Amino acid sequence: MNTLKLIWKVISSMKLMLILLSIFGISIAIATFIENDYGVTTSWALIYGAKWFEFLQLMLAVSLIGGIINYNMVKGKKLAILIFHFAFLIILIGAAMTRYYGYEGMMSIREGAITNRMLSSDSLIQIEVEKNGKKYYSEKKFFLTYLGENKFKQTIDVDGKKVTLTLDKFLNKVIKVLKETDNGNPIYELVISIPNAQPETVYLERGKSIELGYLNLYFDKEPEKDSPYIHIYTKGDKRYFVSNYDFNHMNMLTQEQTKAMAHKEKEYTVKSLIFEGGFQMVSKSFVESGKVQLTKKYSDHATYEEIKKDYTTLSGLAVNVNYDDKDQKATIMGMGKGYQGKKETLYFDDIKVKVSWGSKEIILPFALRLNDFVLEKYPGSKSPSSYESKVTLIDKKEDVLEDKRIYMNNTLIYKGYTFFQSSYDQDEKGTILSVN
Repeated sequence: MNTLKLIWKVISSMKLMLILLSIFGISIAIATFIENDYGVTTSWALIYGAKWFEFLQLMLAVSLIGGIINYNMVKGKKLAILIFHFAFLIILIGAAMTRYYGYEGMMSIREGAITNRMLSSDSLIQIEVEKNGKKYYSEKKFFLTYLGENKFKQTIDVDGKKVTLTLDKFLNKVIKVLKETDNGNPIYELVISIPNAQPETVYLERGKSIELGYLNLYFDKEPEKDSPYIHIYTKGDKRYFVSNYDFNHMNMLTQEQTKAMAHKEKEYTVKSLIFEGGFQMVSKSFVESGKVQLTKKYSDHATYEEIKKDYTTLSGLAVNVNYDDKDQKATIMGMGKGYQGKKETLYFDDIKVKVSWGSKEIILPFALRLNDFVLEKYPGSKSPSSYESKVTLIDKKEDVLEDKRIYMNNTLIYKGYTFFQSSYDQDEKGTILSVN
């Protein structure tokens, strides 16, 4: 009993609370400097997202409650001190609720577009496994640091066996390059374009597939019929493609354009363009024997200040995936927070494993349409004075169709989701909303 009293006396002492507050303040100050010099992800990896920082906040909350009880602040004439304690407690409780029970993200909408999708603010490594028609899923937060070593391990149980992903190396700002080799595989270099996005170069290797999210690509590999696909395959000394959707096809060398009907094969050559609506896929090049290699865009002497200005070049996580005592290597491409990473697919004997790194796509139970984005600037300046999003809230299940305005200090709150005006596209025809 005396031991418990001693522990309570220490925990509820004003001295301990002042020490904890000092450590808390110093930690946040250090995190601010780290964030400025090495980015947000590093500050989260080393401080904000660290277990010791969670424990510090827990101890601080317990100390505050202990102080209120020990010094009888509720009944005593210590209103100012009581308000300070309660205010700090509310902040800590709110932070804990957001951290463990809520989530935050970003929603981008172009004028005239409708979306019910947002990207999580957290960077996750996601593992998806398929075995005998059954699906398994695991996700884990990954805070990338530019100070020190990055370590990560994630395990998912699949029918009594473990799939384990281990991070080998972080590859900062790398570029994929297709090179001809003597002992390589046939590979297509394809350029994909979709509306409101930068053209993307992908490399499709024989016997493999690429998931684009809206469409799957296959090269000499049997496609899964339950989703949109384009299947390129070899027959004799020529190559053909077939899809379960209608597409337009153009030979860019001859400019001959034809219709590629669903489930009907059509010859596929280099410089072929397959398109429909806003989707375009160009076969830029092809090698009979090659490998895709990663090369650094910047030298080892480049500073973080130089690299952080590059918002387009992807980085990579070199990982090892183990299943049933067998290992496979993969490089997951992405940018981490705020970017939906590219899925890499690995095939073991009886399972298919998909791994990705980046923000998670979250589907909302309603949608927003951006009718107009309005940006006002200071007279004689290009600096914005204010900007707002005029949207329509669409909830078919609840029969809701309402026009709303989102701007500074005027949020949209619906079904527990709060939308804040955060930023906008550079051409001023799209908005970026913060969601929590």
